[in-house]
Formats: sequence, C-alpha cells, structure tokens
Amino acid sequence: MTARQRQVVALVGQGSTNKEIANELKISEGTVKQHIFAIFRLLNVSSRAKLAIASQRLAPASKAKPKKTISNGVEDSVGYSWRLIVAVAITIPEDAMTDAVMVIQRKSYLEQLRFTIEEMVFALDASSMILPDGGLLIWFGHPTSHIDDVDRATLLAQAIRSRLEIDQALDLHIGIGISTQAEIVPSQMQVLSSASAFQGALSLAKKSSQLTLSLANALTEHLCSASVPWLELRPAKISKEKLVASKAIGEEKYSSDTETVKSNENIYAIGTRASAPSRLSQWGDLSFLKEVLQAVSNGVSQWVCVESWPPSLANSLVDAIAINATQAGFCPITVHIPSAKRRDQILSSLLTQVEMTATQYDLSSNKPDSTLDRLLSSIWKISTHAPVVLKVLGIHSLQALKSALGDRGIDRLVGLRVLVVVTNLRDVQKTQTHIRILGPRPDNAIFTRIHTMEEPHLDLVPEGVLVDMQAMVDDLSSAAKQLIFAAAQSPEQAFNELLPSINLPRPVLQGALQELLALGLILPRDDHYFDFRDGLTASAIAQLNKQVSIV
Repeated sequence: MTARQRQVVALVGQGSTNKEIANELKISEGTVKQHIFAIFRLLNVSSRAKLAIASQRLAPASKAKPKKTISNGVEDSVGYSWRLIVAVAITIPEDAMTDAVMVIQRKSYLEQLRFTIEEMVFALDASSMILPDGGLLIWFGHPTSHIDDVDRATLLAQAIRSRLEIDQALDLHIGIGISTQAEIVPSQMQVLSSASAFQGALSLAKKSSQLTLSLANALTEHLCSASVPWLELRPAKISKEKLVASKAIGEEKYSSDTETVKSNENIYAIGTRASAPSRLSQWGDLSFLKEVLQAVSNGVSQWVCVESWPPSLANSLVDAIAINATQAGFCPITVHIPSAKRRDQILSSLLTQVEMTATQYDLSSNKPDSTLDRLLSSIWKISTHAPVVLKVLGIHSLQALKSALGDRGIDRLVGLRVLVVVTNLRDVQKTQTHIRILGPRPDNAIFTRIHTMEEPHLDLVPEGVLVDMQAMVDDLSSAAKQLIFAAAQSPEQAFNELLPSINLPRPVLQGALQELLALGLILPRDDHYFDFRDGLTASAIAQLNKQVSIV
C-alpha cells in the first residue's frame, strides 16, 4: 500500500468516518472512498469492520514513511513510475491416461508445444517460467516493457489457441488466461512483485480449460486494440455454474462441468481471428484510403505511415487503418517490433510473428532460404489468397522495418498485394495525428499526401493507476499541486514556461519543481527545462484535476 493508504487504514481502525478522514488528511470524501475501495481489493476484505481488524495487524507499518532512502550517508529522493504487468498463464490438466503409449505421446506433444510457445515468447520480448504442472507462466512489462504489451499477450494467446485447434491428435483441455495489473512502484525497484496479475491469470486459465476459450480480465479487454474480437462471459447462478458468452450476432453458451466461484469482476473471452471485431474504431471515416486499397488489390504494394503522438494515439490509428482494410477483404497480420537491435534477430522475430498470425496457411518451406527470404515468401503465399494488411507496431516501426528488409526486401514487396502500415514519430512530445501516404517505396516517396486526423478521446489510464496517483498527488505541497495541475492542461508546454503565470514566490515554485522531480512525475531536459515523464502521466494528472474540479 501507499503511505496515504496506510494513513486511511489507521484512521478507519480508530473508528473515523469518511468525512473525518477527509478533514484529517485534507482531501475530499470522494478521494477517501477511492482509497478505501482500493484497500478493500488489496487486503481482500469486504467491510469496514474487517478493515478495522486488519488495521491492528498493519499498525506498525502505518508509521513508516518511505519517502527517502539513505545511501552512503547521502539522502536521496525516491522517484516513482507506473508500470503495466500482463501475465499469461497456460495450465495443463492432470493426466488421467492409463495407456503407456498415450502417456508417452502426450509427453512428447507437450514438449514440442512448450518449445513452440517459448519461440513465440522470445519473438514478442516476453519472459517465461515452467509451472510445476508442466504449464507456463509468461509475463510482459518487466524487465522489457512496450506500449503494446497487452496486444502482444493477446496475439500470443490467439496463436497458442490456433495451434491447439490444429493439433487435435490428443484431447488436451489446455487453459489460457490473461490478467493485466497496473501499479506504481519506486523507480529503482527491479524486482517483479505483481502477484495479483499472476494469480488472476492462473485462475482464468483454470476456468478456460473447460471452455476451449482464452479468458482475460476487464483491464486487458479495455486496453487491447479494437481489432481484437471479444466475448463477454456472464456467470449464471444455476445448479452448477455456467459461463454464458454473448456475441454481437446470436448467442453461444459455454458451460463447464466443474463448479466455479462467482466473481464480481467481468471476464472476457478472446475470439478467433476469423471473428469480427467487437468494437468500432473511434477515428471515424477513412475514405481517403480507398485509392490505396485499390492499388494494393491491383498488385502494387503501398506504405502508409502514421506520424502521431503520444504512442497510444499512434497505435490506435494504425489499428483503425487495419480494421478499415480488413473490412475491405484484406487479411490482417500484426507484428510488433522487438527490442533487439541486430538485423537478424529482428527478422527472426518478425518471421515468427507472421507464422503465429497466419496459422491457417501452409508457410512451410523445404528450401534452405535466409530468414529474409522466408519472411517475404510467407507474406507472398498469404497474399495469393487475399490482399494483406501488415500492421507493424512500434514507436519507430518505419525505420526498424526498412533497416530489417533492406533495399532488396523493399523492392521484392513492390509487386505483392501488401499494405504496410507503420509509425514514425517525428516531433516527440508534440501532440500530432498525421497519416502520410508513401506509395510503393518508402525511401523514394517524392510526392506524399498527408492527412491530419481529428483526435478522439482515448481513456487509456487504468483505474488502479489513477487511485495510486491520486495518493501521490495528495501528498504534494499546495504549490506542487498547483503547478502540476496547470501543466496537465497543456502537456506539450515545458514546466518552466508556466512559472510566470502562477502567482507564487519563485523560491516556492523552484521547491515545487524539485518535489515533482524527486517523485519522478517530471524529467529534466537537456536545455534545463522540465517535461512530464510521459503522455500517460500527463493524461492521468489531467483526469485527476477534472475529478477535483467536479468535487
């Protein structure tokens, strides 16, 4: 718990009401309710009485104030940052086979499956460990994190499920569960501590094993791209628990033979790639793409570059273009640029991801081709069935893909029915929403067309992060609060430029800057100015400011 949450626990233990707690801590009653709601989930209690009992056990910890650490006799500030952990659990039911041959076949198949999954995990920049039952626990977001970690986890789940549907030699009810957990941790913290994410993924995987569907929690569904199809599961209270999945068209029911524990949290099932997206893109009309799609259908590849900031906008816009192409009959292929810098590693990762996405096609080859040749051959084979929209996600995916393909690879793509959608963030930290049509060769785009899009509202800040960040903001001095709330209204503007407009003594404002810098909410620039840590932090602070204004 945060220091503020421990203070709330201590006051509840003393019998204080929400109003009394708000007066004592100089915060609003609404903020108190947010803290208590978060504390209920953290301590797994359901009433103030149980929380009061738990407060006695936590009393010694409530006195701790982990604001500073001492290192070599020097007092250093502890900065905080938020991170998103996405856990994927794969569980394997107990073996009930008695035939020795079947047992050996089962063991051999599971070893091959585990090897294949570990290849996928490596290609997607994830980490994994083997579970005691032979399953796997996979996580994204630590130590390597990406803006699209939720999408990567979903792609992995879809690829594994497709592989299981193809390999029907053994009747194995393998469960797949995904759980996403947002948390604010000290910047120096290197240890992974998101136990709730792993517990949630394991719980969902166990329920999934009887449904032959991959299950995910509500935060995963909320943060995932609009192109992923979803089924919402509702617990039905009957003689034995059943999970009812509602589709946009018709209704399908999936029931398990074992009783399940009813939960208040929404559970979602990830649909197959053949399913239609359950959510519409928020970017509206993209009719200017008709000519581009027609050119690709006629056999000339096209490159479309998204130049948007922050990265969440870029990914959302890339996803909207892919949805538009999919509705026009294109086959969608999603690849994520890995963190590796070597060209051969990037090509190997892209090839693995293409094979993960296009499991319905036979992409095998007996020729000892290079990785680049195999990648281009796979894309060509898919394009013979339908035009392809290759969605390449990453902050600078244009340059990464160009470097990986080289001139020879780009030239070979020209004659294929492929629409390549990439990103290139030119002016970082300045809000922008541009789509640039590059034509068949991105390096020789003399006459390019630029379309400026109207930015939709994208609420991508998880509720848990908002609650924790509210606790951080509550602990700020009044000058630091005033400064950061003012900066959140125009995040593209440097903090220093706001100082003259705030009616406070300069030493007080300088102290406020140091306070925000120590918490890690702002970062120094080379020109001695300060900016927000990232666009998501600015968005969270802006949302908190709106809540304060409403209260």
